[in-house]
Amino acid sequence: MQTVQGGGSGRFWRHGIVRPNLPAEEAQRLAQRTLADLVRHEWTAWATMPGELSLTARRQVAIEGTGTDWDRLYGIDTIRRHIDAGRGFTQSLALQGNPTGVG
Repeated sequence: MQTVQGGGSGRFWRHGIVRPNLPAEEAQRLAQRTLADLVRHEWTAWATMPGELSLTARRQVAIEGTGTDWDRLYGIDTIRRHIDAGRGFTQSLALQGNPTGVG
């Protein structure tokens, strides 16, 4: 069994991986990848806003002004754009934040 630690906002997760007959180096890499996936989901945000065609997936946007740990850069994971008669042109974003808060 290999163990890794990590996390965002001062919290740490301890994550262990057990795989029979897996060499220690491969088990360590698997544990690190799994932890990175878990931590990435710790900073997931969704936003709905007026539509803007200049935003594309994989660009970054900043959330600012909340005065919390949520003020950070987020990568745009997905964009869904909508047009309807009542609300006009809007878009919904799924954002993935960097757990360290650094670009």
